[in-house]
Amino acid sequence: MGQRYHGEALSSGIRGAFVTWVLLMVILWPLELGVIVWAIRRSGFLPFPHGAMIYLFTGQIMLALHAYGVLFYSFVRVFSTYAYIHFFPQMFVLQAIMLFSLCLVVPKAQVSISAAVQNIKVNETIFFGLIILLYACWGVVLVSLNWSIVWSNSVYLTMTDPKQALLINNAFTRLAFTLVGPLGIVAAAATAFTLCSGRARLGIILLPVTIWAFIFFLAAHSRSASAYLILAALIAAMFPRTRWATVVLGALGFLTTLSVLWGRGSNNHGFSSLPDYFSNIGRYYKVAGLDALSNIYEGVFTTSEYFSHNFRFDPIYKRLSLSPLFSFIDGYDSVRELYAIRLSYFVPNPAVSEVLSFGPVYAAIYFSVLLFAGYQSALLVVRRPGLVSLGLNALVMLGSYLQFAYDTRGNFRSFFYIAIVCWILNRRWQPEAPAALDLDGVDHGPQAYDAD
Repeated sequence: MGQRYHGEALSSGIRGAFVTWVLLMVILWPLELGVIVWAIRRSGFLPFPHGAMIYLFTGQIMLALHAYGVLFYSFVRVFSTYAYIHFFPQMFVLQAIMLFSLCLVVPKAQVSISAAVQNIKVNETIFFGLIILLYACWGVVLVSLNWSIVWSNSVYLTMTDPKQALLINNAFTRLAFTLVGPLGIVAAAATAFTLCSGRARLGIILLPVTIWAFIFFLAAHSRSASAYLILAALIAAMFPRTRWATVVLGALGFLTTLSVLWGRGSNNHGFSSLPDYFSNIGRYYKVAGLDALSNIYEGVFTTSEYFSHNFRFDPIYKRLSLSPLFSFIDGYDSVRELYAIRLSYFVPNPAVSEVLSFGPVYAAIYFSVLLFAGYQSALLVVRRPGLVSLGLNALVMLGSYLQFAYDTRGNFRSFFYIAIVCWILNRRWQPEAPAALDLDGVDHGPQAYDAD
């Protein structure tokens, strides 16, 4: 039924807007490609803004492939009005505007990510502080979990919902539970870095909590599990002696994506579902084929829905969506339950769609904070290439990706705090004119600034 409707919508959409679609692609794609090349040549590749530019550009390609019926993403039947077909020009132009706006945050300085990562000076005190935080956070969560649900449950998202997953449920345990996701990403990056750079002692200490976080999210059929592997693959690619691991980890990340996507559609979640890892891969690929590739760009389809709906949000929901506070302070969780508008039970209304629906003032605030956080984090990488600066910049890139799939609150709060941290560090590490000159009066350039 979904395929038939898709076919009817497709033929109708193509007949009505074929010339417009072609003109948009012919005019905008060369311009966008030129902008991406200019941006990378201007400052070297950075996760943000360059990674975000590439995602937007390839997202337009994915939009076109689905609008023309070359690919079909079966999950859209759950929530879609096929807006990505009927409103193809609007979504295509929105992505183009977002891509061109990133030109504002491209720093004018060259930096090599690979060289910067390889030359990072490790402050073991910072690493041990991170280790203590990770183990403390997971310690609180492990004591608080409802282990019967963690072992087995029949409803997707149960394990990642603090109201259902926590047996001891209060503001403190909910905060710890909320932090395990982002801290798990940090742990994966730190573990990969320490092992790839030959700092085995730190890597071995980090490895247990990283493996536990990976298994937890794999059992919950969350894409976070595959993100751990893909992130580790990217870090391994920066070290000559571990580049072989990039292929292995990247392949495992892709296979894990297939496994969790099929698993989330089943009625078997939790640790008891882990033996189904390989069978889920086979079932997903047999039924869905290239849907895994489409899933990476799910935000293209969910954000397109903005153009076919007239979303009206309660004022308190709009205000609290742009609040940087935690929910136990401002009560956002209760407000979200009352006033959030989801595309379906399993599909939230993404941040880009929400803020555009909130109105121009809210949208201006949201995107200004995003661009400010992106600029400050990119500037920080240029001034002080190191693990901290690269991590903050990568988090902006992650948020710019997640804003097409998840609601406003979490993304905005992430951008807000990153912007503040990067602004403070940039003021602290702001280079002074004499600092780049040695006693011989020779300008030594970027080498005057050490890595973290």
